[in-house]
Amino acid sequence: QTFDELPAGFTTYMPDGAMEIDNGRIRFSIPGDVNTDIGLISPPASFVGRTVAIEVSPSLTESASTTIGWHEQTGDLVGVHLEMDGFNLKLNQYNPTLNEYVEHVSEAYDPIAFAWWRMREQDGDIVAEVSRDGESWALFGTASGRDVTMMTWDMGMGSFVTNVAPSVATMDNAS
Repeated sequence: QTFDELPAGFTTYMPDGAMEIDNGRIRFSIPGDVNTDIGLISPPASFVGRTVAIEVSPSLTESASTTIGWHEQTGDLVGVHLEMDGFNLKLNQYNPTLNEYVEHVSEAYDPIAFAWWRMREQDGDIVAEVSRDGESWALFGTASGRDVTMMTWDMGMGSFVTNVAPSVATMDNAS
């Protein structure tokens, strides 16, 4: 599916950034002088047996991140993200005991091999995979111990320093 309009039921968060839908793609952008997050959040739903795959052109700015992820509906930050952070693709999982995200896997970003990102539920785990073509997938990492019965899905980007070049990320071909 391409994006011709905001997906039904999704909400946006973008205090200082911008989102545009153009030619079936969602493009997020953040000016170079702000520290902020922007993106879309799905309505809550069961993630049991679900898969989300998306073609991603992440921001290639050292001070920006591009993410897709799932969040448990607990009111907390509990979730799992596949994230391009600087120049590495990472699988991060929130640890409530430490009150922070813990990195499971980190690899130098390969724009050809990591052109598509996919997250899916398998036996209660969230499996992250990457692909060059959106058809043949390679395991990137797995996050265990998640409550997948009621979650939201999000995609977006963030900038964590100010006074840098503007950042742009594009999401396309969601399934």
